[in-house]
Amino acid sequence: MNKPFDDLSEQNIAYGLGIGSDQRTSRFAPTQTLHRPCASGVLGAWASGATVAALVALLAGCAAPEQDVDDTSEPGETAASEEQNLAPEEDIGSVQANLDSSWVRGPFVWNQGSADVYLASASTHVCVLTRLKGDFDGGGEKVLVYQANGSWYLGGTSKQSGIGGVAYCYAMSAFVSPNVNGRWHDVDWSVQQYGTGTAYESSAPFLGDAATFINGFAGRLQYAGDQVYIAHSSGPYTPNTGYAQMGRSGAVARNYFMSFWAGTGPGVLAKYWNNATYRVDSSYRCVSSYGNYEVAMAPVNDAMCVFTQIGNGGNWDGGAEYVDIYPKTAGGVETWYLRAHSGYCDGSRKTVAEARCFKRDQR
Repeated sequence: MNKPFDDLSEQNIAYGLGIGSDQRTSRFAPTQTLHRPCASGVLGAWASGATVAALVALLAGCAAPEQDVDDTSEPGETAASEEQNLAPEEDIGSVQANLDSSWVRGPFVWNQGSADVYLASASTHVCVLTRLKGDFDGGGEKVLVYQANGSWYLGGTSKQSGIGGVAYCYAMSAFVSPNVNGRWHDVDWSVQQYGTGTAYESSAPFLGDAATFINGFAGRLQYAGDQVYIAHSSGPYTPNTGYAQMGRSGAVARNYFMSFWAGTGPGVLAKYWNNATYRVDSSYRCVSSYGNYEVAMAPVNDAMCVFTQIGNGGNWDGGAEYVDIYPKTAGGVETWYLRAHSGYCDGSRKTVAEARCFKRDQR
């Protein structure tokens, strides 16, 4: 399947999905419906009496061609830390039985070598990346949650080892807000940095009354300064901003990010659990010969927890290097945890992440 999430010329137009409707509407101009040229071509062919076979051919061409990041990585041997000391798979939440399925679905798991995973309909759900793992050496390594043909998918590419991801999906109708009919998420945006320096994008994300979060990464995570992050606006009428940064030359970092508006009242900032940003660093706690550190965040059934920063630690070598957001029971309450894990205890070779938890109730 072609992945239109990389087509920055056409696919990356912010639009909204009204609940129960497939109409695309600009987040910034809610009365203006946006039509893709491909869709117009199909409709024109249908009106002209085209055959079914011709229509199918046209639809098959609707996926925008993939424009990948600069592929600077080379195929490599499996790293010594590959899968070593990897936490049990149930820690991603696969054995958690207390999730409210009318609110959240998952976990959905993708690992390199597998087909991309269908998640949910884009008209009813917003899907978020909750685990990033593996040996990220350059543009050949990529994991992201993306939209194609009205659906959410989880997938990626790799020329190295241990690349994988996990996602959860939330029912847009389950969020509570003053605007009961207003739920919008945009399509897939990205910003990338080649070589040393920082790039940012502030025209694409939603304003401060919405949640903006990292939904994918491509590139290198090998040195301090290699990272992607989101800066949330301090005001409801100014935009959130996505960043990509490289600590050294010779590679690329690409931040794939998404925004979701849950119907927050006019002029009101998006509400986050405890108004907090949670941070983990695998070097904060050593267990045997590996680093593993986690913090509790918010009750699973009360918040959607998302990544706002990944990287800036260095030396992601394989499957033992990952950051994730996962559910487990704490004090009898199913709780989202943020965790950083590494095959090393060395403070210069660590995984780092930050997350925020967007409240289910935005009143």
